Amino acid sequence: MNKINNDMINLIVDTFDQAVMIYYDAIINEQLDNTAVTNYDTEKGRLNYYICLIDLIDAFLENKTLNIDEEKNQQIMDLFDNLNDQIEQKGLNNEEVRRALLLLDINGFKNINFDLDMITPDTIALIMCFLLEPILKDNQTILDGNFGTGNLIYTLSTHLEKEFKIIGLENHGLLADIAVHKANMMNLDVSIFHQDALEYIYNDIDYIVSDIAEYEYENDEYHSKLYDQKIKYFPYLYIEHNLQMPNPHTGIYLVSNSFFNQPGNEQFREVLKEKGYIHSFITLPESLFLNKENTKSIMIIKTTEDLSNKKTDIYMLPNISEKDKFMEIISTIQESLKK
Repeated sequence: MNKINNDMINLIVDTFDQAVMIYYDAIINEQLDNTAVTNYDTEKGRLNYYICLIDLIDAFLENKTLNIDEEKNQQIMDLFDNLNDQIEQKGLNNEEVRRALLLLDINGFKNINFDLDMITPDTIALIMCFLLEPILKDNQTILDGNFGTGNLIYTLSTHLEKEFKIIGLENHGLLADIAVHKANMMNLDVSIFHQDALEYIYNDIDYIVSDIAEYEYENDEYHSKLYDQKIKYFPYLYIEHNLQMPNPHTGIYLVSNSFFNQPGNEQFREVLKEKGYIHSFITLPESLFLNKENTKSIMIIKTTEDLSNKKTDIYMLPNISEKDKFMEIISTIQESLKK
């Protein structure tokens, strides 16, 4: 990976952050958007940080004038011109863009009051990279049915030295939209769909990599063995759904440490036994999480026609500060995944 220029990251963040403030001020409708006249307990204004950022990314990439006050438009164009000049002089790589967009994500999440835990941290995404690196082949396909704004998959794209296809599913329209615009900023060929992760069974998927959201799934039109038994824990339903894919694949899932303590756990295990098995369960160090109650683990599930003599390997990753021990365990997991 190319050397990272933190000054360029900061310049991208500052440029778009300032542009958002100018653009927001230019298009705000006080009767619809001002918190002083909008009851935020029951109604949200139409504008937010992300909506402005999406328009600005389009303007930046397409070099187009914004339909706003001429003076404010010029202020934004001057910011973009300066950014383009710096890019031309110093260059820019996708990891710098990804890191800048992650910082803008944090601003966006704070503005719309979304929990920052919804964004997969870089450190965990990098661990996923370590796991995929020895087994991913060129032109294989990775699916993430819980795409969010894409930080997990976009980290894979900048760190794995393979050419692979990406399919992302996201049921929240705004997050799907910003994920598409982030891909455009990084010039990535990604297929992102605004849809329910349980809506469609995909073919020819080699790997599923997901930070699975935790919630009770409700859909009167959905049917599956687990859901028809009134089991609504989304991670169980999501994995059950993925197990229906016709070709063998490997799922690398980030799950809560309470994953096996949910109602329907026994039924989930029975469904899993029909198509696959847990190859590895990797406990992540508490130091990776701000709240110890929200600690997570990585669960690797493989599908196979021959389930005889399959066992689950359990690993406990130490703190990253224990570098040698940490990499020793990662290496052991990598070797086991090759088999």
